[in-house]
Amino acid sequence: LPENIQNYVVMRIVVRQGFSRDMADMLLNDIRDAVASLEKLEYPTNTRIAQDKNIEVKGSVFTHTGNRHKTKK
Repeated sequence: LPENIQNYVVMRIVVRQGFSRDMADMLLNDIRDAVASLEKLEYPTNTRIAQDKNIEVKGSVFTHTGNRHKTKK
């Protein structure tokens, strides 16, 4: 990146042919929701603290149905 924009974060999205306007709207809404959730987090997060203390962290998997599933280890 040019010197004057090296502190920017870039997100590249690649979509298939046939990606509809409705799907694009849903994707943008998901990205906005994710950014809003990330901005609410305090640092360090509980997960970061646990990892620093070598405590096992239980994860979850996001699905677009709104259900969260615990990860299997």
